[in-house]
Amino acid sequence: MNHQTFEEWLLLSKDEAADMLTSDQIAQVEDHKRTCSSCRKLVNAWNQVENQLQRASMLSPSLGFSTRWQTHQQIDRQKRYERQTVRVLVLGVVLIVAFLTLFVFLLFPWFLDPEALIWVSIYRIATLAINIEVIINLFLKLTQSVNIANPILPGWLFTIGLSCELGVLWIVSYQLLTKPRRIIR
Repeated sequence: MNHQTFEEWLLLSKDEAADMLTSDQIAQVEDHKRTCSSCRKLVNAWNQVENQLQRASMLSPSLGFSTRWQTHQQIDRQKRYERQTVRVLVLGVVLIVAFLTLFVFLLFPWFLDPEALIWVSIYRIATLAINIEVIINLFLKLTQSVNIANPILPGWLFTIGLSCELGVLWIVSYQLLTKPRRIIR
């Protein structure tokens, strides 16, 4: 087996070696440690380093460190809040200016000829009224044809059923369109 592999295994802690190595590999490491002087020196040096690290005392922070740290955190948090506020305000102003610009460009022709605005509004209202009347007539013809095709099923029952189906279709469509999509990687 490669000498480098034994060196890596020798530097594992006892818990890591028990988790990562099989009992045969642990026995091979012990045999190698007995026969190889450089690996014995490595293990002894590593044990000395571990002992020194365990005996070393913990350094305590300098006087006032916690207070300075908390003050720094508070100042940093305040700066982030101010930057976020400025960004939101700038975004709001940009959106308002863009909306007003768009509004002016869309309505500018209407201000040149207000009479055209009145005639177009009348035309749109009349078109809407005609479209509503066509939809109502279509719906009435549909219910009459259902009554003729199936005289047992009353028209109002068909109307309620159709309305429920359209409502369910609208709800499902709305949920599918507004539900956030999961990205699977």
